[in-house]
Amino acid sequence: VLLAGKYGCGKTLVSAVTALKATKNGWTYLYGKTAEDLESLYRMATQYGNCVIFIEDVDQQLKGDRSEQMNLILNVLDGVDTKGNEIITVFTTNHVEKINPAALRPGRIDKFVRVLPPDAKAAVQLIEKYGRGLLEPGTDLAPAGEVLAGRIPAFIRETVEEAKIAAVG
Repeated sequence: VLLAGKYGCGKTLVSAVTALKATKNGWTYLYGKTAEDLESLYRMATQYGNCVIFIEDVDQQLKGDRSEQMNLILNVLDGVDTKGNEIITVFTTNHVEKINPAALRPGRIDKFVRVLPPDAKAAVQLIEKYGRGLLEPGTDLAPAGEVLAGRIPAFIRETVEEAKIAAVG
């Protein structure tokens, strides 16, 4: 799976939610700092059974012309050694256009998900999440959701944090 979107749109938040859901359902969750970690993560995943591997900013290793390092990553994704295992690999990117087309073909990347900034309804849900129970039950957050629609979750979080500070002041 490739999650693509601009900086701060919530791809890393998807990682945190994925980790919680995976482990809650008996799956192992492994996080890699770069796609160069993929080979060792796949080796580890084969020992754990059902596994989700999450790696951010894959465009850093899969951009430009084919290289030895890129071929290694692509061969791991092709999965000759792991065909019988339940492994879901999730990548993120801010720059899908930089990724070599060889990496984007089905069999390597089967699902492409564009992560967009939240709409008004999702903005309200984020306000509630970041409010951490400090909001009065029944508070109409729709106007705030409308104002924050289209903003990245990081901006919404910071807005809520600033509102908390202002409320204390």
